[in-house]
Amino acid sequence: MPIFSRRGTFAALLFSVFCLVATTTVAEVKRCEFVKTEEQLGWISQEIMVDFQDGEEEAYIGDPIARDLLGKDVVLARVDVDNAKRTTLVWEIKDTRKSKNQNARFLYRLTLMKNSNKARITVQPLGYIGPFQGAGVCTIYKGKNPRWLPRA
Repeated sequence: MPIFSRRGTFAALLFSVFCLVATTTVAEVKRCEFVKTEEQLGWISQEIMVDFQDGEEEAYIGDPIARDLLGKDVVLARVDVDNAKRTTLVWEIKDTRKSKNQNARFLYRLTLMKNSNKARITVQPLGYIGPFQGAGVCTIYKGKNPRWLPRA
């Protein structure tokens, strides 16, 4: 008598396929590099790390400017748009530790184009001139997991 019946073998195979499909939607860390221009006045980092998983409502952003202003390695972004063409992430930096007697707030929008890996970022300092814009390219980060990455 065989150890596994046909029904049991089919169930095990089905379970294996389900597990394989379930694990293919892992988060990707992308490294986005932006061209530095004089018009940005230093409000857009040349490199931003993005940890995002398709279908999630939030993403983690590693941004040197946010780290400098907030003293945190990571900022939580909200997914504003996620479709077949693009993903747009939005986050806000407010109550910065460098703002003395001012309530400095900055609204960031990062759009990642899925078919070309191009990226566009807009920074709007609320109540000031702007917005500042940048363009760049994102690649899948293949180095060690960044230390700031909460999922590491």
